[in-house]
Amino acid sequence: MTALPPASFSNFSSSSPRHIPSTNILTFTDNHQKQNDFRAVSFDGHLFKDIDFSDSDFTDANLSECQFIQCSFARAILVDTCFIDSLCIECDFTNAQFKNTDVTNAQFISCHLSEGIQNLMRFADFINTSHG
Repeated sequence: MTALPPASFSNFSSSSPRHIPSTNILTFTDNHQKQNDFRAVSFDGHLFKDIDFSDSDFTDANLSECQFIQCSFARAILVDTCFIDSLCIECDFTNAQFKNTDVTNAQFISCHLSEGIQNLMRFADFINTSHG
């Protein structure tokens, strides 16, 4: 199987909506500056592993049908963000800001969520999730 080249996030602008071209996996390259502005981006159907999204703004973003494995969303802004049918495994959502976040049919497996987060979102599945 041929490895796909890492996606470049340097072409993001503040215009919306933005759609990331379809690939199997999106990653940051080692020499790439951390991207924090993901407002109105559409990552639908992508796989992310070991990505640091901490302090990022995902306002109005579409993260539907994505898989997030060991990613950090610590202190991320997830306002009006769509996680429909997404899978999050061992992700860190510590102090993430959730408001009007749609997680219909999403699964959060062994994720770390700030205390009380279940009251702010409609979770279909909570499996082995820690709070603290």
